[in-house]
Amino acid sequence: MLYLQGKYEQLVKFLHPNDYTSPQHKGSYIYFYSFIHISVTHFLLCLLAVTSQMYLSIACLMSGSARDSSQYASTSMQLCETTNQEIDVGVVGNVYSIYGLSSLYQAHYDDAQHYLQLACRWNTSPLTHLQSITNMGSFYWLKLDGNNSCYNTLQEFILTKLKGNHENKSSGKTTTVTTNDVAAVTANTPVTGITMTNEVRANLTEAVSYWEEALNELTNPKKIPISACAPVGVDVLPNPTIKKEKNEENPLEIRLQDEKFAHAYAILLCNLADGYLLSGKEQLSVDTVSSALKTIEKYQNLPNFRGLYGYILGKLALIYMLNYQAVTAEGLLRTALDALASPACSNPIDKFERSKILLLYGYLLVKWEKRENLGQKYLEDSEKVRDLVPYKTGAHLCRMIQLQH
Repeated sequence: MLYLQGKYEQLVKFLHPNDYTSPQHKGSYIYFYSFIHISVTHFLLCLLAVTSQMYLSIACLMSGSARDSSQYASTSMQLCETTNQEIDVGVVGNVYSIYGLSSLYQAHYDDAQHYLQLACRWNTSPLTHLQSITNMGSFYWLKLDGNNSCYNTLQEFILTKLKGNHENKSSGKTTTVTTNDVAAVTANTPVTGITMTNEVRANLTEAVSYWEEALNELTNPKKIPISACAPVGVDVLPNPTIKKEKNEENPLEIRLQDEKFAHAYAILLCNLADGYLLSGKEQLSVDTVSSALKTIEKYQNLPNFRGLYGYILGKLALIYMLNYQAVTAEGLLRTALDALASPACSNPIDKFERSKILLLYGYLLVKWEKRENLGQKYLEDSEKVRDLVPYKTGAHLCRMIQLQH
């Protein structure tokens, strides 16, 4: 407003150099200033109302109340669509994303798909574009949760596999594990023979297609334009508002300098790793998780990365366990538990991840000679931590979902 005030005075001086201080012009200035003040105040209040409802929706989603989240997101969405003020396109996209996610959590799949697709259109940066495309893949992965979803199909198989693994008693000391050790994994087809329904297989194809599309756009920017085109018959138009970096030689390397983008990119890679594992592409899954770990290597000690670091280590540990490499798996699990013990990891998602790590550690040790009692303790601890989590379904707390705000 001070800027507009100065511009107005300059304009009056130019048009009326001799009498710009006259009462007539002063009155015009007061009217103009009052108009601008009221307009800006109205705009700010409108924007505040939209964003406050959006953040309330996110808070409810994180705390386990999808219905309340949906109501707040709906109010925010109505404000965006009915106000005569120009709301930032990115804010609108974020609101659509939150409403779509809250609909997904309530199994309102038509609404979820519709609004998550809208979020793909209404984004203004490479970060929100990456997040929205990732969420579309996660929609198909989590669809029909509790009823033959991709998520549950993989989790059930893993649990069955782990209960039967490590038949041979193991013994030995743990060793320190580095990111370079990941390359040493030799996949022994841990998911060969997995059965899934036709619907799960179709959803798996859709999910991996979205995630691979997002990855291809980042790694091949000159071959594949930045767009929000869906992989299978979905009418999603390219968004011309997405900004590109000045240096397009290696835009991914530039973008990964941003912590938020690195965080989102690592989640995308973890999602793909799960998709490849369920598809039977074990070595590709290993390589993808390894890339996720390297992506956050320089950020892993930051408070907001500790949970993600533990999550990635848990995925690596699982692959080692499926390949009967118990000693290396234990090193990863212990490091993951240390990461998730951080004070920054007190949210429901990190608690759920900690319960999964304890569960893996328990299954590892109950078949390990002279360590069965400790393994049983970890299994019990896993249940105790899990009981503290608001949701009763793991899919609702998985890191596959990316909250845009």
